[in-house]
Amino acid sequence: MLGEAIECNDGLSASELAKRVLCAVDEFVGSAKHHDDMTLMVMRLIEAQ
Repeated sequence: MLGEAIECNDGLSASELAKRVLCAVDEFVGSAKHHDDMTLMVMRLIEAQ
C-alpha cells in the first residue's frame, strides 16, 4: 500500500508526496490509536551523468 502511494505519485513535489503518503498511512491505520509519533523523510534520487 505504501509503495503504491509512492509509485502513483512519482512526479509530485516532495511536500505534496509527503501529504499523500501520510494520507495513505492514515487510511491504512483507520481508527487504530497511534502509540508513537511518526517521522517521514522524502528524498528524490537524481542519476549521475
